[in-house]
Amino acid sequence: MIREYFEQLGPTRTLVLMTLAATIGVAPIIYIGLRITGLTVISSYFLIPIFATFIVLPIATYPLINLLFKTFSQERTNYHLATHDQLTNLMTRSAFISSADSYLNLAQRKKSPFAIAFLDVDNFKQVNDKLGHARGDVLLREIGQVLNTIRRKSDMVGRYGGDEFVILLPETDLTGAESFTDKIHQAVRKIALTDQGSINLSVSIGVITRRRDNQYMTLEGLIDQADQALYMAKSDGRARTAFYVRKAVAADFKQKGPNQHCPSNSAKIA
Repeated sequence: MIREYFEQLGPTRTLVLMTLAATIGVAPIIYIGLRITGLTVISSYFLIPIFATFIVLPIATYPLINLLFKTFSQERTNYHLATHDQLTNLMTRSAFISSADSYLNLAQRKKSPFAIAFLDVDNFKQVNDKLGHARGDVLLREIGQVLNTIRRKSDMVGRYGGDEFVILLPETDLTGAESFTDKIHQAVRKIALTDQGSINLSVSIGVITRRRDNQYMTLEGLIDQADQALYMAKSDGRARTAFYVRKAVAADFKQKGPNQHCPSNSAKIA
């Protein structure tokens, strides 16, 4: 926490703060020493140390402070490179799983609501075949930018592999997840024009929310249920969101197309 505070201040303000603190700390010590020796406060014996602290200290310590902040910056860069996908700038699969596992352990103890969304790009192989892999990578990067823009600060977004993405939405119920996925559909549809003509880009999304029967499931199990909902969205025509509602004799789904604003219809698969 102390390190984060100084990182927010930056090297210059940190140096000023340290100099003021050192000067204020030195002054009473020098004053007491002068009183003990019987010298007057206005003596140069008092002013010289104050001057030295206020002037010499910044000159002597600034290179060290600057080096320290460069080290902090390099550490942040290295950490980001290790935990984020270079193409999409989203969390890597392993980084997402680690962070999401930690959150789920806390959410299970507090019985907090959450949602997990699993999505992939519709017909991405055909997109690659039509536009080429380089343009396909650009589209994945743009989808990553969309997800980074839409997400809240507390949301965790990762590239699960290929054209698959996974999102953990803390403190989010089914209605909140529905609103979030609608924003994704709307934003992705705007990624339509390319230098090689237009394409109809869309994504399918499967969502699982916290319920009584899954509140103690592992992250892997929850993602698997979200993946099942994704499969249902694909089977029902793509470009939509399917919600995994509960697990009974059959898996129940609540489906919602991106342009539908009426109550969602439901379907079941055996």
